[in-house]
Amino acid sequence: MQIKLTHENGLKRTFTVVVDATEIEAQTQKKLVKIGQTAKIPGFRPGKAPMDFLKKRFGDSVMGEVLDEVVSQSGQKALDDHKIRPAVRPKVEVTKFDEGKDLEFSIEVEALPEIPEVNFKDIKLKRLKAEPSEKEVNVFLERFAESYKTTEAIKTKRATKEGDTVLIDFVGKIDDVAFPGGTGNDYSLELGSKTFIPGFEDQLIGKNVGDEVNVEVSFPENYGSAELAGKPAVFEVKVKEIQKQVKSKIDEDLARRAGYKDLEALTRVGTQHLQSQLDQISTTLLKKDLFENLDKLTFDLPETLIEDELAAAKKEEQGDHHDHDHEHGEHCDHGHEHTADCGHEDKAAEPKKKLTAAEKKAETELQAKVERRIKLGLILSSTAEKHNIQVQEADIRQAIQKEVANYPGQEQQVIEYLTKNKGYINGLKSTIMESKVIDYMLELASIKEESVSKEKLEELMKKEAEV
Repeated sequence: MQIKLTHENGLKRTFTVVVDATEIEAQTQKKLVKIGQTAKIPGFRPGKAPMDFLKKRFGDSVMGEVLDEVVSQSGQKALDDHKIRPAVRPKVEVTKFDEGKDLEFSIEVEALPEIPEVNFKDIKLKRLKAEPSEKEVNVFLERFAESYKTTEAIKTKRATKEGDTVLIDFVGKIDDVAFPGGTGNDYSLELGSKTFIPGFEDQLIGKNVGDEVNVEVSFPENYGSAELAGKPAVFEVKVKEIQKQVKSKIDEDLARRAGYKDLEALTRVGTQHLQSQLDQISTTLLKKDLFENLDKLTFDLPETLIEDELAAAKKEEQGDHHDHDHEHGEHCDHGHEHTADCGHEDKAAEPKKKLTAAEKKAETELQAKVERRIKLGLILSSTAEKHNIQVQEADIRQAIQKEVANYPGQEQQVIEYLTKNKGYINGLKSTIMESKVIDYMLELASIKEESVSKEKLEELMKKEAEV
């Protein structure tokens, strides 16, 4: 086998590979012998079919397999010998081959760049810290109290209106026959809450205590019970009491009803909740500061990787959601190994249309974002490799458990679904890896804390979101 570097330009390399005909013939013979030993061929005992017969019957398919394997293996050897890690799948083109003659093919590849060494201790960052004010904690408690409203009977005589809670007895009937599950006593129903069948609550507005109302409705076609779906029904309803909602007082009773020891414990939890939200913003801005420092590193970026990512980003902007490698973890996906593959085909380039000034500006900005994302991805991947940062099975299990907590009562089904979803698991690994690498960098970096107001912190976050 002969491997020759024929062209070099930046990160791009072109190799010419020549594989001796005798090597191809030897591999072909080996495969044919193996087939002859196991294949059931009429007229021959296993292992007794002559080679000429095997070549005639299986030669074309075996030759195809051999060529694929030879191209893949020798192509990978060319990359390994020159210590090249491809940025994208190499382009392989067979230039010469006839049966019984040498195989010659070319490999066009763009290498991943060498990432400069980073001394994270030299990176100086600023962590903006804000704390919730007493006023903000009080606003939280007021909103919390809103969710624990109570009701009390109105003292004046008046008809019901939307927003009232009515205490009712009801019996539901279809064709004048009561159906299972259609009866209730002393049921509290908030008018306008849309918790009952459409039209039910509307027919109880304008009624008085003691009124008996026949509420005529039809069950929705997609109703959960097949026996009731789409059928008309009459509910005999008696209005027993009209109640108004009363806001709960922020006191010890509210805290105990909510499951807390006392008001102090509830206030503490509310404060921690608000602080957690501010800390998340602070961390996001700290990471932005870190990325801006990393973005100052200079090294060549693979042009083909930029082109691929830019095309994917344009499709994403157009709402054409596609499945590509960077869907979940945008920074840590560029460090994986690629192998030479002769199955790669380039799509014909579409003719470019003339862009307006606004479109040119948007494309320039999009390309800058893509290049920055690729650069950060390469830096994070390089850091993970150099410092042996890995995603463990325990990390994945913990992340899945956190997701499963959002589906109470369906834990086992959700776990089974997620663990079998390769796309989800791969994305999860990328996200976890990115998080672990960033945490590693931040642990080493020099971070100075600066106190700011909640308003200032949120203003900075808003500006960041608009970029």
